[in-house]
Amino acid sequence: ISSDVITLLDKNNPKLIRLFDVISGKPLNSNIENSNDILNLQLNQTEMTNERKLCFVDSNRDMFITMVHKPDVIKIATMVDSFQWNDNNDMLTCISDGKLITWFYPNAIYVDKDLMDKARSVKDATDVGKLPQIIHFTGSMVSIRQLDGTLLV
Repeated sequence: ISSDVITLLDKNNPKLIRLFDVISGKPLNSNIENSNDILNLQLNQTEMTNERKLCFVDSNRDMFITMVHKPDVIKIATMVDSFQWNDNNDMLTCISDGKLITWFYPNAIYVDKDLMDKARSVKDATDVGKLPQIIHFTGSMVSIRQLDGTLLV
């Protein structure tokens, strides 16, 4: 949920994301459908509603991003264990194939994919173990919960 949009994964069709306006409760003009079942989805929390983005991970553990009001689904990562939008600004982070990847400006994907690759940070995260979960992404701090319950920052 964000300040203007609610996203719901259709329980009868886990490949379909339904979008609704928060104020009126009416469905938005477009739903988002993926070729595989969707496991996790999140909206960014930016103040500008025209820049509202949705990120989701499917059953192949591929991560996709799209604009809510102009859907154009683009794959940005593979082998993703967990992801999280920053709570204060429009940054996105994920744990992908033993690396912590942070995109500082995900909108760059709509200009040039190479530009998006340059506007990111990649750090080794092999020490987080199997099935890590990103709990918080606040400011420049990422909190990760390991499978045994240990919290890393």
